[in-house]
Amino acid sequence: MIGTLLSRLLFFTLLTGISIVQTVSAQPVDSKKKFDSIYYYIATTLSAENIQQAIVKADSLKNHASDSLQKVRSLMLLATVHKRTGKYGDALHHAVQAEKLAGTIDNKEWQIRVAGFLSTSFRELGLTVEGKKYIDIADKLNSVAGASPLMNMFIQQENAYYAIHKQNYTGALVHIAQAVNLLSETNSGPGISIFSATNYQLKGYCYMRLDSLAEAEVNLHKALHLLDSQQSELRGFIYQNLGELSLKQNRNSLAIQYLDSAYRYIETSDNFNLKKNTYRSLKDYYQAQGNNKKAMEFQTKYMEWVEANTALTKKVSNELIQKFDYELAVNADKKRALYYICGALILSIVTILIFSARLRKQERKKYVAYIEKLETTKSKKSLAVVVSGMEEVQMENNKTVYQKQKLRDIANEHLETDIQSTGSTLEEIQTDNDKREGLGIARETELRILQGLLEMEQHTFYLQKEMTLAHLSAALKTNAKYLSFIINRHKGKDFSNYINELRINYIIHKLQQDPAYLNFKIAHLSQHCGFSSHSKFTAAFKSVTGLAPSTFINNIKKDNTSV
Repeated sequence: MIGTLLSRLLFFTLLTGISIVQTVSAQPVDSKKKFDSIYYYIATTLSAENIQQAIVKADSLKNHASDSLQKVRSLMLLATVHKRTGKYGDALHHAVQAEKLAGTIDNKEWQIRVAGFLSTSFRELGLTVEGKKYIDIADKLNSVAGASPLMNMFIQQENAYYAIHKQNYTGALVHIAQAVNLLSETNSGPGISIFSATNYQLKGYCYMRLDSLAEAEVNLHKALHLLDSQQSELRGFIYQNLGELSLKQNRNSLAIQYLDSAYRYIETSDNFNLKKNTYRSLKDYYQAQGNNKKAMEFQTKYMEWVEANTALTKKVSNELIQKFDYELAVNADKKRALYYICGALILSIVTILIFSARLRKQERKKYVAYIEKLETTKSKKSLAVVVSGMEEVQMENNKTVYQKQKLRDIANEHLETDIQSTGSTLEEIQTDNDKREGLGIARETELRILQGLLEMEQHTFYLQKEMTLAHLSAALKTNAKYLSFIINRHKGKDFSNYINELRINYIIHKLQQDPAYLNFKIAHLSQHCGFSSHSKFTAAFKSVTGLAPSTFINNIKKDNTSV
């Protein structure tokens, strides 16, 4: 297979130089210049002086890339230097990574370059089906991106190589002619002579295979002339072609001169194609000279390099398959982990939804129970009147029939006593009686205080923020001990909780009766019913109803919507 690795490397180096102005403009100028400086030092100077050190530096450059484009360039630099050491597997692996990354940032220019690199690399390994796929990708992308003449020229050269592989030399000449025309449209610059010399070397080879030996000689000498003093593997290919051509022309003395010149290049080259072709031509020369020993020597070398090339192709194929399988395994692990995470997340969401549904159901029960409680007791106010003790109190004080009837009316109005509503046991009632007697509270005094407390409730005394036990005692013309005892006995709670419950029930009534209250902020509701702060109101509301204010309000809204 004809081709020169160095010409491909020079081609990509040139394209990289052309594209400096096309890097992302938003990147800081100093950072971009520093990257470019290191990049070209590795690509040119260091790779020529110490290829292994160039690999280390290129890998470091990739790790310090500040954006995706720099990473693509670094990966391709790694691919290039690995390829120059014969590590095609690593080279192709880095190039494929660059291909994927260039695709994610939709950088057509670098997608084309990477595809071209992959095409050449696969072709040189003999994997022409895969290589042709990539040159077709490059051709398609180049058409979309604006059809760079230089890239079009490269694509035509690659297509010529694939035609030669199929022994379609006439078709290859068509591609080469197009490459020559495209190159004439490109401004002169470093590396242009290499591309031009490659075109004529390919033409010479095709004409030689078509037995147009005169045309072949003209084109091969033109290729040699274009190189002038440049030393490259391409010169080795030209000498090998001229040596093979001279053998066909029976000019054996001239043939050995050209083949010896080609041999000098293969001593320092790892190019499989150059070595194979030169060894084969030297075998043919010595065989024509009747020197079977020399012919066998070069036949052996030729076969060794054929086998080495086959082994390399197999090795690279296996490496690519292993890397592909590894990436599949990694991706499978990632997918599996993702599935587990998604499953756990879904399970958590379902659990939360179930818990929330149960919680809302429980809250609804609490809400309904509290509303029913309010409905049952809304006609009753806090008046500690013991029905069974009313007659006793009135008989002791010789009350009139009118007073007795009034007390009975009050008792009937409230249906049941506060003591009964609190669920007090007989023992607790007896204990309360003992406490009352210990405090010296007369039954009529207790009744008077309870009646006064009812009147105070009706006038919403509890809405006053400064209301205290002392203030209420003074308003009812009694002392704090009496009032505290009566509230505890008949309300079943201390003064603070008694006030809080009155306030909470008041605001609930407002929320039920006036829809405007449903849109008030919690802080406003707390102030409206006598609490000094949002937090105290919320704590009291939960203590009284078992629900947060917002939950209670949402349930009222739900009731209003369903009506």
